[in-house]
Amino acid sequence: SFSSLYDKILEEHDEPAQGTQAAVIQMQMYLKEPTIGELDSPFQYWADNHARFPLLAAVAVKFLSAPSTSVESERLLA
Repeated sequence: SFSSLYDKILEEHDEPAQGTQAAVIQMQMYLKEPTIGELDSPFQYWADNHARFPLLAAVAVKFLSAPSTSVESERLLA
């Protein structure tokens, strides 16, 4: 699970760097947030909360974005 992976990463670093400490604080705050509704947009959530969670928002945008491709969509799906 994501939580166990997160814990493992933290265990690998005895003394987190300042940037890592900020990420840990943001993650702790984020995990205390209520989850968004099933019909709510994750893109909108991160647009609304990027100032509160700038490090997490950057990661979210990276992983929520579809990779670009040079293949025409018709050929890709054929």
